[in-house]
Amino acid sequence: MNYFLSLFISLLCVQFFSAQQNVHFKSVNSTYQAHKTELYAEFKRLYETLSPQQRPFLVEELQQVEQKMDSLENAGYINSLIITKIEEDLSGPSSTRTAPLKDSVGKEVIVPQYPGGIPALRKEVAELFYMDATGLPPTLSTRVHFEVDTLGAVRFAKAEGENLLFNRQAEIALYRLSGTFVPASQGSEKIPYRFQMPFTMRFE
Repeated sequence: MNYFLSLFISLLCVQFFSAQQNVHFKSVNSTYQAHKTELYAEFKRLYETLSPQQRPFLVEELQQVEQKMDSLENAGYINSLIITKIEEDLSGPSSTRTAPLKDSVGKEVIVPQYPGGIPALRKEVAELFYMDATGLPPTLSTRVHFEVDTLGAVRFAKAEGENLLFNRQAEIALYRLSGTFVPASQGSEKIPYRFQMPFTMRFE
C-alpha cells in the first residue's frame, strides 16, 4: 500500500521552496505543519473506510511516512540554520555583554526574560530536538551561547560540546523557540544581551 507515500511526495512539491525571508525556520515549520495536517486528515478518512484487519497496515504506512517527513523537515531546519548563520555573519559581530553591569551613571542592566523563565526555555528546547539526529549516547551535553537582540529575538546561537549533531540540534531549537524574550534594558534603552546556558539531555 503506497497511497500515503504518493500523497507525501505530492505535498512536498507544493510549498517546499516557499518565501526566502528572515523567518526561515518559521517558513519550514509552517510548511510542514500544513503538510502534516493534510496527511492526517487523509489518514482519518481512509482509516474509517477500512476493515479492522486492514487498519494496522495503514497505521504502519503512516508511521513510515511520518519518519520520512520528520527527516526532511529536519533537513529544512539545517538549511535554515546555514542561511541564518551566513546572514548573521554578514550583519556584523554579536554583542559581548554577558552580565548585569552598571554604566557610569549607575543604570543597571536588566537581563532578558523568556516567557515562563529559564525552566520554560529549557523545556521547549528539549521538546524541539529532532531525536533521531542526535546520535546514540545515553547522555549528551553542550553549552549554548546566543544573543537576545533589542526585539527579543535569538541571534548568533552557538553550541559548544563534543557531539556536533547534538550541538546543531541545540542551535536549531533556539532559533525555533515559539516565545519572544523581553529584551535586556539599561535605563530606558533596550540593548542586546549575550546568554550562556549549559544543556544536557538523557536518551532512554
